[in-house]
Amino acid sequence: LGAAVRWFAAGITVIEPESRFGPLAGLLEANDGFREFASGFLAKAGTGIARLKVDSTRMEQDTLARIPLLASDMDRAKAKGHDRLPVGDGQEFVLSKDPGEGATLKSIEVEHVGVDGSQVTMPFHEQSDGTRRLTHLLPAMHTARSAPGLFVIDEIDRSLHPLLAKGF
Repeated sequence: LGAAVRWFAAGITVIEPESRFGPLAGLLEANDGFREFASGFLAKAGTGIARLKVDSTRMEQDTLARIPLLASDMDRAKAKGHDRLPVGDGQEFVLSKDPGEGATLKSIEVEHVGVDGSQVTMPFHEQSDGTRRLTHLLPAMHTARSAPGLFVIDEIDRSLHPLLAKGF
C-alpha cells in the first residue's frame, strides 16, 4: 500500500476555487515555452489577449522601508528562505539576496489587439475574473502536457464562460 499512499500524496494536485498560482509573473518571465503556451491558449480561447508580458520595476530599500507592512512581510519571506513575495494578482516582489538592496516588482501585463490593429497594454488585475482564473489554471495545464499526475480543479467553471470552461 505504500506506493499507492505515496502516489495519492504526491501525484494529486488539488486546485481550489480561490487558488492563485503565486509566482505566475516569474514563470512567465523565466520560461519562454510557458509564456508562448499561455499567450497562445488565451488568444485561441477568445479572451481578446494577444500576448502576456512581464514588466519589472526596481524599488530601492529606502522606498520599501516607508511601507512598514510590506517591509515586515519581506523580512518574514527572507527569513523563511523565500525569494519572492506575491503582493497582488499578477504582481510579486523578487527580493534581493543582499540586505539593503531592495526588490524588483514584477507585474504581468496583458496586450490586446484592437479591431483597427492597434495594441493596448493593460495590467493583469484589470482583466475579468474569468480571464484571471483561466490564466492561473494554465500552469497546471502546461505541466499536465509533459508530466504524469492528476489535477483536481474544484469548481472549474467558476467565473468562466460556459464555452470557455468546456474548451478548457
